[in-house]
Amino acid sequence: MNKNQNYWKEKINAFLHDPPEKAIILFNGPEHEKRAKEIREKLGVEDAGINSEYVKTADHIASGIDRPLYKLLENRVNFIKKPEIINALSGERVDKSLFNFINKDEYVKESMKLVDHSIEEINNFSRGNYKKMFLLLWRYLPDLLMDKDEARMFGFIWNYLPADTRLPYHSIWNHLSMTSAIYSSLPDPAFLMFSLGPVQGFIATSRKTQDFWSSSLLLSYLSWKGMEYICEELGPDHIVFPYLKEQPMADMWLSKVTGKAFVKNKRKLFNPSLPNRFLAIIPFDRAREIGEGIKENIKTAWLEISQKSFDMFVKNAKEALQKMGVSTSNPEKYLEDMWNKQVLNFLEMNYSVYKWNPGMKNVKDLDSEEACNKFIEIYSELLDITEKREFEKVYKPLKEKNNIGMIYGYLYDLVERNMGMRKSLRNFAQKEEIGSKCTLCGENEALIYGYEKELSKRFRNLTVPFRKPVYSDFWEKLASVMEESGEKGIFDKEGKERLCAIGVIKRLFGRNTYREIIQKDYKIGLEEGEGWKVFPSTAAISVSQYLYDIKNKSKEGSGEYLFIENLKEPFKNLMHKGVLNYGSYPYKIYRTLPDEFEHLEAQIFYPHELEIMIEEYKDDKEVSETLKAIQNIYQKYKDVVNRFPRYYALVLYDGDTMGMWLTGDVEEFPRLETIIHSENENCINDDDKETKLKISASLHAQISEALKDFSLEVVPNVTEEANGVLIYSGGDDVFAMVPIENVMEYISSIRKLYSGESFKGWMMKKSIESSKGFIKLKKKGPNVDDLFFTMGKATGSAGIVIAHYSTPLAYVIKKAHEAEKLAKNKYNRNSFVVTIIRGSGQETTVGGKWHYTPINKCDNKKCDKFYRTLVIDYFARLFSENGLKLDGNMDENEGVFYYIENDKRKLIKTSIDSILLSPALICDLGEEIEFYSLPEIEEIGITENRPIKEEQLRVRLGVFIKRHLNLVFTTETEIDRKTKAEVVKEVIDGIVTLIYNFHIANIKDLICSVAEEKKRKGQNKIGKKEIKGVVAEARRDLVNYLTLARFIAKKGGE
Repeated sequence: MNKNQNYWKEKINAFLHDPPEKAIILFNGPEHEKRAKEIREKLGVEDAGINSEYVKTADHIASGIDRPLYKLLENRVNFIKKPEIINALSGERVDKSLFNFINKDEYVKESMKLVDHSIEEINNFSRGNYKKMFLLLWRYLPDLLMDKDEARMFGFIWNYLPADTRLPYHSIWNHLSMTSAIYSSLPDPAFLMFSLGPVQGFIATSRKTQDFWSSSLLLSYLSWKGMEYICEELGPDHIVFPYLKEQPMADMWLSKVTGKAFVKNKRKLFNPSLPNRFLAIIPFDRAREIGEGIKENIKTAWLEISQKSFDMFVKNAKEALQKMGVSTSNPEKYLEDMWNKQVLNFLEMNYSVYKWNPGMKNVKDLDSEEACNKFIEIYSELLDITEKREFEKVYKPLKEKNNIGMIYGYLYDLVERNMGMRKSLRNFAQKEEIGSKCTLCGENEALIYGYEKELSKRFRNLTVPFRKPVYSDFWEKLASVMEESGEKGIFDKEGKERLCAIGVIKRLFGRNTYREIIQKDYKIGLEEGEGWKVFPSTAAISVSQYLYDIKNKSKEGSGEYLFIENLKEPFKNLMHKGVLNYGSYPYKIYRTLPDEFEHLEAQIFYPHELEIMIEEYKDDKEVSETLKAIQNIYQKYKDVVNRFPRYYALVLYDGDTMGMWLTGDVEEFPRLETIIHSENENCINDDDKETKLKISASLHAQISEALKDFSLEVVPNVTEEANGVLIYSGGDDVFAMVPIENVMEYISSIRKLYSGESFKGWMMKKSIESSKGFIKLKKKGPNVDDLFFTMGKATGSAGIVIAHYSTPLAYVIKKAHEAEKLAKNKYNRNSFVVTIIRGSGQETTVGGKWHYTPINKCDNKKCDKFYRTLVIDYFARLFSENGLKLDGNMDENEGVFYYIENDKRKLIKTSIDSILLSPALICDLGEEIEFYSLPEIEEIGITENRPIKEEQLRVRLGVFIKRHLNLVFTTETEIDRKTKAEVVKEVIDGIVTLIYNFHIANIKDLICSVAEEKKRKGQNKIGKKEIKGVVAEARRDLVNYLTLARFIAKKGGE
């Protein structure tokens, strides 16, 4: 056996030191050590040459990392009798009704049979290749067990079987992975933190949605290439975060290495989802080799991508120059020098390594008193721990258990600090770029062959840039050449853009280069429609929901139906002529569009854009006549055409204080009592129960896995349902574009699903439920097929920009980042900020908390449901297309007024304009709400506030709303005056409560922020002037909210 195979054989031995079904057989079957040995023998890896002491040490350290108890828990737990599985991040336990195996002892032997059959299948597939065998055990074994469990004895529980039934918050799989990773890193394990850049600037410099998405995809892929080096050299178990199991790019590599097809949904390969940094456990003696190997692997991948892009660019540029009448005898040398200059120093790569046991040769040295004293000296200084009691918390368990794993959290903190210091040492590369700049980044010189005369002028006088018409002419010809070869829409056909090497690389990556890599390097075939080739434009996002509705919800013979039918023939003619045939749409609508529509650029649905196209093709008689035929159809169905929205929403969601969650430094971090099986609660004293846990490998894994499921399973599903597209969804970050009609429901769904809050929103498929920190997935029938852990008590903030489709994308991205920062800073996280950028350039910005607790209850019991719900949920409904409608034909859960009984809603026929939120009403309402002060807030020592006259304000608001309200009742049935009065009262009550509760809750939140700031300055009172300022700000917020609601409900059609 060669050395490499022996390495993987040893890893398998360490990985299977415990049997996968350990939790099931404890107290119910054979001893777990004997059972593990039996499994290893079946695989042929039980070998006397294996370092058994190292296996014990690795298991010892891995157990110390995840079981932070100073003393043994007294009550042992039989999982079959009393199963519990805990999401430590929410403190909630999986609903026991999902456990089908309770008290079914016969399932124990059946579980062992399932493991044996699965092990046998992996063994047969591996054929003595131990690397392949380890990778299949790590990635495939849990899936195989679930697939073979046809009787659904344990089902999805296979994924979450606990490593220790007394502490059922970390799975056996995480423990096995950690043990094998530590084993392969002994005798001197270390952390390696790696980061790749540039990120925000690279992504933000985007002119098209294609650039935006492609740059995110490129960074994800390069980050993966760094992780791939670790996976090849050491194994995927060595990556602590991000969580690689079921990660599409990792599965792409696993498919290639093992021959097992793990990539089931190829579309996921095109969703950027990997962050730009990762943490790994490595052997310290190989630290430099591994760190530099990662950098070299990324650099090699980058240069290969660069070369593919260069070759494609040169090939088409030569032809473009020939069309310009320019000699192309040997221009490659000039262009290659220019290209390489821009490419070679573009990437920023940093890594930091921190060994786990400084001052010691290996972990065993902790046995000596000298080593322990050395440890105290080193760590108390590094961690800046000055209080003896605080240091004892670190050192006492370490000394008693002789286990470096007990301080995993502190070790992680140190590598984070090292990384921060390393990144502060910037590597500067001098740039000497002259000439016309790239229209994407604005820094590098744009690529050009140019005229020989112009080139000679350049070398004589470097201060003289090329004339812009030369650039425009070249890029216009280049776009034309590429369109003729079938690559439509890559470059601006009017020559309005000029790109540098980096711009060309990211423009081509998602469309061409990445697809070639997937197919040639990873041997994965791609069919039409599998992954983006052309990314949907801002216009396509703007029209997607409306187009979906008129295609799928209109009745046969209606104007909407006939509009679609009449367009099929002229659209088909355009496609055959190759005109505007470079568009695409979100997946949900793409699946339902007629073939004649699916590749046409969405701008064609706007009459003013159609006029431009008619002018552009006036010399092509056939195309011109077709476009004019479309124009006639638009005239005939003017009402349908005029309703096409011209606005879309760009959403940036980001988890709050994620860095602090990864170090365990947030107040909401799990306490000891949240991870203990209920049978052992009495074994821990009350003081210890409240002890906040330090970060551990399993908590890292739980955070990383929750974020993986959120970004790869939840967010793509919700985005697709919203007829939107993902730019990036990795970890706690989401960048997406959705139609204006769906934006608030979309972001509300994302926020709630991030934490696993109880939620069944309009956008959720019936197969997905969320509650108590868990998301349940039902694929077939009533059974739960999968369970996702969520981030529980963690929160997130969002910046949302609603913009006209023609607004420069780079500016929209910039405003989204500004909005997200406002949400985190001004509104103190767990908040959102929305900015509207109108076509005129006018901007409106409003923000607030996701959650405001309602202040008052309704006297009318029928409205009780309304008052118990978080106010922001009603604003989310308010921001929906049907939010302000009272229409008996609507679904009973639609709109703000859903709390009104459906039989009464059927009596009403009312649209937005006759119910609420005319521009005049919004302005009047702002004036109506006068300055009011707050009740006393005793806990922050404020005493100079007058109580709000609540009823007086509510009555005034009611009178005001009634004066502006004009309900239109149906004439189909006779309605008595009493019923009409009841309906009117319920509508008014709802509107008043919505406005009042939000306004007062917002005031309280704002004034508490002011009070906290004053307390930090040693002041304990808020003056009347400050109170008035806060209330005035809250009033402006309310007016802006209502303005936003009207804008969205009208789809921007002010």
